Amino acid sequence: ESDTYEVKSSSSDIFTKSFSSSTSFVEYFTRKNKKIILYQKDGQESWANIFKDKSPRGSECAVIEPIFLNEMITGVLIIRSEHFSNLNEQTQLLVKNLVDIISIAILDIELLEKTISRKNDQAQIFDLLTQINLSQSESEILNKFRNIIHYYFKYDCLTISTINSDGKNAKIKLIDGIKKYISNHISLAKYLNDKIIKEDNFEITTKQNINMINFRLNPIDKRMNKNELNDLNKKFIKKLNETGKIYISHTMIRDVYSIRMPIGNSYITKKNINNSWRLIKMV
Repeated sequence: ESDTYEVKSSSSDIFTKSFSSSTSFVEYFTRKNKKIILYQKDGQESWANIFKDKSPRGSECAVIEPIFLNEMITGVLIIRSEHFSNLNEQTQLLVKNLVDIISIAILDIELLEKTISRKNDQAQIFDLLTQINLSQSESEILNKFRNIIHYYFKYDCLTISTINSDGKNAKIKLIDGIKKYISNHISLAKYLNDKIIKEDNFEITTKQNINMINFRLNPIDKRMNKNELNDLNKKFIKKLNETGKIYISHTMIRDVYSIRMPIGNSYITKKNINNSWRLIKMV
């Protein structure tokens, strides 16, 4: 095991080539498993181990986040600011999120070998880190994170959120990947809506709401009151679900027991709609 940390890449030549694992903040990581904010004026010895500044002003600081693998420190991410006022709580949280992303990625050794070993991929990561400016807006920094995640991972939808101070609730900061599905879902919902309108024994119970269709069974050859129709549709839904081929839920719309069909699967097609409708009509 090496007793030094080597700088693998940096956006500036102000970093030293390596520093000892006995440096005070590394010992802090080992004990506390937490980040450290290093202020130049308060930690001049540690600062000198990391940076090659010849005449620092004293206002400089750096966020140093440990990167863990199997509960062991495997590296650190250091982001420096020329003035401590730039390191607000929001910026620190973004740095933590980036470290979490890196930590998750390196757990998959196969992925690591496939990506980090390729020079193009190295450049992609380093370019991202180089472009991060602590004075940029939150949306600009989040978009850079999104770009690197999109480069390495296939996803239907990406959500980046931050935990509130209560530790229980989260606030969504960025959503990516759903726009390309929404228009298709709305279109397929309209397709189903139009099919139902043409049927004699079914009727729409309320106007299409984005990707949601509500309808009910109403046999043309039977005269039934509202309560009878509600009971009929309860039994109809139960019978459909018992087939094991489809799952239908319900809702009440102005005291009308309605069948709910949301179109929301990422890979749904007209064929799926047609198969589901065929089954509904057969039951």
